[in-house]
Amino acid sequence: MLLKPQEEALLLCYVLFFDRCTYACRHNIADLIRTYGVPTTRTVYRGQTNSVIWTHTPFFSASPTRAMAQGYATNHLFRIHLNEVPCLSTRRVQYTLTADVMTELRKWDGNAALAHPKVKHAIFQKRMEEVLVLNGGTFYADAARKRHGFEPRGALTETWYHPPLIK
Repeated sequence: MLLKPQEEALLLCYVLFFDRCTYACRHNIADLIRTYGVPTTRTVYRGQTNSVIWTHTPFFSASPTRAMAQGYATNHLFRIHLNEVPCLSTRRVQYTLTADVMTELRKWDGNAALAHPKVKHAIFQKRMEEVLVLNGGTFYADAARKRHGFEPRGALTETWYHPPLIK
């Protein structure tokens, strides 16, 4: 899938430099998920510091495998069962890295070093998948979706995620 230069730069800024993604950046990425995301049923994993996944953020990211998520798991590892949830896989995007994209990327990042050829190499060498999931839905502690929350299961926490209503 091809994105507009501004959209590609926004996604790259988040994937490469997530700590620099501002409030506006996160809301724009949620818009990308609404526009380009597809209803997805699959199991993904998320590693993080907190014991719950916040629902007040516009989206959350996850990894397709437990091993990938464990790299981010400072304290908590989640197995998240998605059922027809709007998601955008970073692997679906065809990265062009045109001059227009790099110009837009500098606007988000403010760092001219991003134009360096090593960035291009890093992006294409690191074809790992990140799954961006539209937030605002409900997390359940059971597959029947009768109990809200998260279910600790040894080294990980399991949850079933019901999609938000798309506005």
